[in-house]
Amino acid sequence: MIRVNFLPILIVLFLVWELYRIIKIRKNGINIIREVVVQALFVYIMLLINVVFFPMNSYLYYWKFSYNLTPIKETILMIQGANIHTSLRNIIGNFILLLPLGTFLPVLDLNYRKWYKTFFFGIAVSLLIEILQLVLMIRIFDIDDILFNSVSVVIGYLVYYFMNKIRVFDNILKKIENTKNIAFFKTYAISVGSIVSSILILWVINYFNATIPTKNILDENIQGRIVSKCNQFGYYFILSEKSNNEIIAYGYRNTPFNRVSLGVTSTPITMNEYSNSYNYMGNSTVDEKMLYVVYGYNSMGKIKLVVESNGQEITTEIPKGYYIFPYKFEFGGKYSFSIRFFDSANKDITYMFDGNDK
Repeated sequence: MIRVNFLPILIVLFLVWELYRIIKIRKNGINIIREVVVQALFVYIMLLINVVFFPMNSYLYYWKFSYNLTPIKETILMIQGANIHTSLRNIIGNFILLLPLGTFLPVLDLNYRKWYKTFFFGIAVSLLIEILQLVLMIRIFDIDDILFNSVSVVIGYLVYYFMNKIRVFDNILKKIENTKNIAFFKTYAISVGSIVSSILILWVINYFNATIPTKNILDENIQGRIVSKCNQFGYYFILSEKSNNEIIAYGYRNTPFNRVSLGVTSTPITMNEYSNSYNYMGNSTVDEKMLYVVYGYNSMGKIKLVVESNGQEITTEIPKGYYIFPYKFEFGGKYSFSIRFFDSANKDITYMFDGNDK
């Protein structure tokens, strides 16, 4: 798992930001009302980053780019599957997420006094958030979020628009204006880009710390004598002999850049080349299926291994020697699982295998 803590990032960003503002004030003087709004914008952006990216826990064993491109689909599923309070909290949260941005933009930057410029800027920000959430595997890419966030920005712009029609607020807005720096958000965009880049760099560093090169798991100097292996369903399974005939099964998740993350490890069991034995491990997968890994030793020559789960059955021929095979089943709501062995005459010989069921 990759975990990035936001607090150290926040402290560094706060110190750098305040130093930057002090330098700007010493150079250009201070407009107190404008400075209050600028600082409020900084606080909002920090809160926004914290809400959409943190806690940043990326589970590499369940690596998968998840996305929804069908409008309103996920929202309907959420309403049907979650309680009404959770659904409303998520929907309302998306509607107000970028609302302050829609107000801050035209207030601080004259370039965004046109509603459509603010609208497209909001879409760009929402799209960037969704892409980063997808790449960092902390949430899914959801078209519904972009739609709701876009509406949120428009609502924020309408807040500015109607404030501008009220004389009291209009006078305040004119005091906040800075005609010498009409492209304020261009500078801010560079700052936010630096923040996002810093988060990405930290994530990449943590990614390389949390994964290992695929070649390392196949190195017998590191892994021990590899007696069987299998690469299937996006996972690498290895049966390794350590010492005193102890055999350990490892399950690795294939990840980008030819690297893997350790997902599951069996407890050591004793096997030898003079008896039949089997064991298995089970785990759920990112696509909500059950993945079972059956491994052991067969001293009888070619036989059939029949694995059954929730009424689904898969037959595999296993040769003489050590073996390791993964099986993926639809999750039937309960953990039903059985293993049977048959000889060439289809006679059940499961009783001849020493099972070490977990």
